[in-house]
Amino acid sequence: MEEQVIYINFIAEINEKTTSHLLFLLTDQIRSGIKKFHINIASNGGTIFHAVSIFNFLNGLEGAEIHTHNLGQLDSSANLFFLAGHKRTASKASTFLLHPPQMNVAGNASLTIDFLKERVNSIEKDQIKMAEIIADKIRKTPKEVLKMFQSRKTYSSHEALELGFIDSIQEYIGKPGIPMFSITNQ
Repeated sequence: MEEQVIYINFIAEINEKTTSHLLFLLTDQIRSGIKKFHINIASNGGTIFHAVSIFNFLNGLEGAEIHTHNLGQLDSSANLFFLAGHKRTASKASTFLLHPPQMNVAGNASLTIDFLKERVNSIEKDQIKMAEIIADKIRKTPKEVLKMFQSRKTYSSHEALELGFIDSIQEYIGKPGIPMFSITNQ
C-alpha cells in the first residue's frame, strides 16, 4: 500500500500568521503519522525570519519526504522555503526572483542613528544567511549568490533547472480525492 501524501497549497506572503498556520498543519499531520508532503508554493516573499524558520523546520523533519513545487512565482525569501524540499520542481511558466534583503519603513517613522546601525547590521547578517542557505542547495558559492542578489534577476524555470534550484520542470497535477490544504493571506 502506498504511503499517504498530504498536499499543501501555500499561496501567501511569508509572515507570522502564514508561518504559524503552516507549522501547525505540518505538526498536526506528522503526529497523525503522515511522512510525505507535497507543498505547492507561490509567494511574493516576506520576512527572512519566518522563511528561515520554515526552512529549518522542514529540514529538521527526520524521516519525512518533502516535495516543494513552484506553482507560479517565488520572490525573495520564498526561495528559502522552497529550497527546503528534498525534491524540488517547478511549473514551466514559474519564476524565481532573487534580490538583497530590504527594510520597509512605515509612514513618518522616527529613525535614530543607533536604530539604523542595528538594522543595517541585521540586514547584512540576513543577506549572508540567505546566501549561505541558497549556495548550499544550488551549484554556487555564497559569493556568487550575493552577486545574484545584486543583479535582482528573475529566473525562468529553465534557468532555475540549470542553477540547481529545481530537479525538474513539471506541471502540477492534482489528483481527485487526495487530502489537500490551503494557506492563503486570507
